[in-house]
Formats: sequence, C-alpha cells, structure tokens
Amino acid sequence: QQQSEVLPTKEEITCPISRNIMIEPVITPYGTSYDKQSLSIYLQTNDIDPITKKHLTEDMIVDNYVLKEKIHSYMKANKVLELQYF
Repeated sequence: QQQSEVLPTKEEITCPISRNIMIEPVITPYGTSYDKQSLSIYLQTNDIDPITKKHLTEDMIVDNYVLKEKIHSYMKANKVLELQYF
C-alpha cells in the first residue's frame, strides 16, 4: 500500500522576508529558510539573520533541497505552473 505524500502548507514554503513562495530556498546555520534572492538583498545592508538576529553572511547559507522538493510537490498539487519574483 502506497503512503500518500503530506503536502506542505503555504506558510511552510513562504519566505519570511518577501512573503512569497520561495523560488530558490536556502537555509541558514540557525535552521531558518529564506528565498535566496530575498536574503541576498537583505544581507547587502545587514549582517544578521532577520529572524534569529544572529550573525549571518552570504557564505553561511546553503541550498535547501528538501524544502525545494516540498515546494515542487505543493506546486504540482495546486497546479501552480511557474513562480516568479515580484
């Protein structure tokens, strides 16, 4: 028997900075995920994580492949064809 996939909620895949569904999710060493473009722009004038307020630089973030797969599942289930930056 095949187990059904648990889809993420929109809140789980929404960037806390842009409030849009993440296109290219990244994760900080503190466990917070953001959209890469939104975080990169933020880090041009700040050197702290917007949520944890701990020191953060661009070289400390890594791609969040697990979240990217969840976003693709959400998009497929909700028939979202493409995401774009606003």
